[in-house]
Amino acid sequence: MPTAQQLISVAQSQLGYKEQPAGSNHTKSGAWYGMNGQPWCAMFASWCFDQIGALDLVGGKFAYTPSWAAWAKANGCWLDREEKPQPGDLVFFANSVRICHVGIVTRRNGTSSVSTIEGNTSAGSNANGGQVQARTRGYGRVGSGFWIAGFLRPKWPAQASKPTTPSHPGNTGTSRPLLDVDGEWGMKTTKALQRALGTPVDGYVDGQRTVYRRYWPACLSSSWRWTTHGSSPMIAALQRVCGCDADGIAGPATCRALQARLGVSVDGICGPNTAKALQRRLNNGGGI
Repeated sequence: MPTAQQLISVAQSQLGYKEQPAGSNHTKSGAWYGMNGQPWCAMFASWCFDQIGALDLVGGKFAYTPSWAAWAKANGCWLDREEKPQPGDLVFFANSVRICHVGIVTRRNGTSSVSTIEGNTSAGSNANGGQVQARTRGYGRVGSGFWIAGFLRPKWPAQASKPTTPSHPGNTGTSRPLLDVDGEWGMKTTKALQRALGTPVDGYVDGQRTVYRRYWPACLSSSWRWTTHGSSPMIAALQRVCGCDADGIAGPATCRALQARLGVSVDGICGPNTAKALQRRLNNGGGI
């Protein structure tokens, strides 16, 4: 049974490998794929999955990163950049035009960066550097020259045993993975809250998704910034539950009402303790 650690071990065994001759894109993963002489970051990652017999977990072998990302999105394996990657995921990078590079996640460094092993990279060339290297990647600004676009979560067999919430009369009647009680209020926590409130489930606090996306990384810091850029259906529903004026605009008053409902210190700052209390409440399956 292939595992994420096996994948990472294979990738680590290739650290320092270089294309020969330099600048040629000639590699063993390119020869294995049948496209030697072409940019090889995706072929390297595919080769690593093949070494542990796990290509079927990621849709087969790929040489073109946009196609691999499209497969992930079409097959329920895509994680937005706001979600939490884990070791063994693939991380996709984009430039101002398109997805252009891929690596293997070895570690998540809080909300600031991920550690990776990448083929065809170097400190001087992010997406075509000719080497296998360990890198540390910040998330970057969406639409900039180089930024994290999202992640592919392979269908590891061990995921089938991940704890799930029991069915409760007040929920959908289906089991869902438990939230990590980590105090980080990200997309999964927001989606769980939206389900409990019966509002559209998109993982964004703000109703204006395309505008809010630019502001999301600031909201993954240790203290949740209750700032929206338009009236939010989720916030309005939360305000009604908490007995606030339901104007859909998040602020300290809404946060204090939520804290009072959750039984935590009421200070109007939705930091880690508030997020943990909410995560525990949502895991119980009885709404808020």
